Amino acid sequence: MRKLLYLIIITLILSGCAATWTYDNTNYPTSAKAIEAVRQDVRVKVNSIQKLDKAIEDSVLIYVPSLHWSRKGVVVTGNASEEQIKYVATVLYYGFHGMAEGLKRRGLFKSTYISDFSQRDPLSAPNYKYLMWLRLDRDEAQWMISPGNDTSLATPLYTSPISDGGDRVATFVKSVEQYITRDAS
Repeated sequence: MRKLLYLIIITLILSGCAATWTYDNTNYPTSAKAIEAVRQDVRVKVNSIQKLDKAIEDSVLIYVPSLHWSRKGVVVTGNASEEQIKYVATVLYYGFHGMAEGLKRRGLFKSTYISDFSQRDPLSAPNYKYLMWLRLDRDEAQWMISPGNDTSLATPLYTSPISDGGDRVATFVKSVEQYITRDAS
């Protein structure tokens, strides 16, 4: 499982008493302005994904951790305020959602459904060829993929380390594409 190092980095930044909000090494005067920067960054990353001419597989249901569930992934150090914790959870949520949106943009599947999710592992979803979810623990997260009808066959997917945030969406999409082309063979 991949450690959520950015979680620790963001948490460390927020654990001080400063009244600024930091995202991607830039300070913002309010959490709302920082979150808008997050949303813009995610849009840019998603829009940079090149679309396929034709889908490779039929359908996928992607579960993204809900904002509430993303909060469970926030590691609190020091005396972080509830607003700081909510900010980190929101950054995580948009990042996770961006990965799913990047996959949808690529067009690997004829039908891509994205839904918020708030549990560790989903039940099967037999109406979909594939099921994907982010298994989220206290300080770790791992994207998983399985046939829609059998989550016991789940396989972890590669995502790039946090230090390479610009490529995280692209490497995630590439990982899924490699998995489904291997699976289709």
